[in-house]
Amino acid sequence: MFHEAMTAAKSQPWVTRLVIVACGGIWLSLVLLNDYENWQTVATFGYLPPNDIWRGKLWGLITSSLVHFDLWHLWLNVSATWILGSRMEAAIGSGRYFLFLMMAAFISATFELAASDSTGIGFSGVGYAIFGFMWITKDRFDNFQDVMTSQNIQLFL
Repeated sequence: MFHEAMTAAKSQPWVTRLVIVACGGIWLSLVLLNDYENWQTVATFGYLPPNDIWRGKLWGLITSSLVHFDLWHLWLNVSATWILGSRMEAAIGSGRYFLFLMMAAFISATFELAASDSTGIGFSGVGYAIFGFMWITKDRFDNFQDVMTSQNIQLFL
């Protein structure tokens, strides 16, 4: 009984669900506060000003990926995260998937900061990293086949 419960828990995409809840919760909080223009407010939820990051608050390179201002942006990102991320999490395991998400958020925000003096917001960079991983490894993992169709690949490209 215990072994079955542990196996079932391992097969659930808990990291994917946690990310979706975090993104949705932050978006809802910002909507309720209705104070997107105030750096102090948005920094509370993880979107830090560039100067703070340049001064060493490097966690802002990860947390900015959880912040969304627009409902359509949130919807696109959590939909892609659920459809692609849950499959990737099942394929590589929750621990590796979590590390992948952290690295993807850090790298995508770092490149954006270097190019535009802003980390950007949202999970799009991470979503594209998930897509890229799945596209490259689609022949290795069976559960990627049904979403790595030519139509979806064209959509992402």
